[in-house]
Amino acid sequence: MDTQQRIPLTIITGFLGAGKTTLVNALLGHLPAKTGIVVNEFGRIDIDSILFGTAKENIRGIADGCACCSVLTDVADAILAMAFQGCQHIILETSGVADPAPIVATVLSTRELAERVVLRGIVCTVDARCGYDDITRRDTCRNQLRYADHVVLTKVDCVDDYTVADVEGLIGVIAPGASIHQSSYADVGETLASLLLYDQAPTLKHDDGPVATHDHLDDITSVSVRINQAVDRHAVSALITLLAATLGASLYRLKGVITLADDGSRIVVHGVHGMYGWESIAATPQGQQPSTTLVLIGCSLSAEHVHSALASAALLPESSIEVHQRSSASHVHA
Repeated sequence: MDTQQRIPLTIITGFLGAGKTTLVNALLGHLPAKTGIVVNEFGRIDIDSILFGTAKENIRGIADGCACCSVLTDVADAILAMAFQGCQHIILETSGVADPAPIVATVLSTRELAERVVLRGIVCTVDARCGYDDITRRDTCRNQLRYADHVVLTKVDCVDDYTVADVEGLIGVIAPGASIHQSSYADVGETLASLLLYDQAPTLKHDDGPVATHDHLDDITSVSVRINQAVDRHAVSALITLLAATLGASLYRLKGVITLADDGSRIVVHGVHGMYGWESIAATPQGQQPSTTLVLIGCSLSAEHVHSALASAALLPESSIEVHQRSSASHVHA
């Protein structure tokens, strides 16, 4: 196939909590109905695939690993499956701790993928509130930016103009060739969406030879909590408060889908760097058991701390917890 016949692939990357899923949902309004989404979760439980506003058959969720290393083959297989499924565009949302380099190398060097898919571009989201610290402290953030064709600076409504200017200045140093676009809540119009999705093919910076091994996950742990019933909203509020207080700065990201016991409604909770919010989503599908799932991602998180918080919030008897640390591929059950 020539470039015009191959299926466009857009990679959405960005650090934990930078707004990748929100951006993908916004872009869906500017994409064909037959758009395939491959979403990679570092945590044991796949939450993000629940949040997309598209048909389930067009979504492939890959949890329990990172797209750039441990589940790279699974990601490649999922992209290929979407191509054979007849998708007109494919979006790959990487985990928040993924380095785009091995993913790009795989897409460009795997014959079956290269014959059917054309890498249209890499979009990196950066949280305006904590992006400066994330970029200066994390190699992963800098690598995500280095490979970006476009950068979407999210949540600019939450900070002042000086903060935005500082973050944009730092992005410009690390990714001088990338275009930078500000966004309050992934408010992408037709012009910006077209730029992010269909701009000229990526430059040769995406094909710069063998990819070195990397150790960006050595200190990052994910803790998955599943509660097999609807829960009291006050108990969940107490749990999140306890987790934030106990884990402090070591908790980078918290997200979950919660079924409330009082009316059966479901909410999505998001937390990044000590700031939390939630929104309503569709009720539990008929015939499916109500449940609550939470995923915490951070630096060397402890199963004991999460276990203690669940007990204090009176949620322990109905819950199961497992800790998943990618550096050792170990699973610890509490």
